[in-house]
Amino acid sequence: MGRLLTLSRSPSTVSTQYSWKDVSATFPVAKVKVQFLNHKAVGKSYTPDAKRKQRIIPKSKIDKLGLGTTYQAAVNALGTPNGQSIIGQGPMSAKYLLYVTDKNGTAYDLTFTDDKLNNHFKTSIY
Repeated sequence: MGRLLTLSRSPSTVSTQYSWKDVSATFPVAKVKVQFLNHKAVGKSYTPDAKRKQRIIPKSKIDKLGLGTTYQAAVNALGTPNGQSIIGQGPMSAKYLLYVTDKNGTAYDLTFTDDKLNNHFKTSIY
């Protein structure tokens, strides 16, 4: 899975975070992180590598998603995101999906709570 970049631990809460970079030639991400609390995975994230070619999703597909769209329906409609962050489980979870919409690195961040889309905003991978 690439080279382990960092390993950090907090002795007071038994939390551990692993970070990797150079994950795979076929997975164009800059870094992957996984967080554990009391030996259970509680979060994961990956960010796009701006130096590598990114899969582009037409903005019109993102525009079709309305507030309240479920996380799974969004992934089904848009495919694998260029970046992702998931923290927590169930109603208290937060999920963020990042989709690149043009060759200039314009992207949209989709925010989900309780597995429902509640916000999306324009950003960039640069």
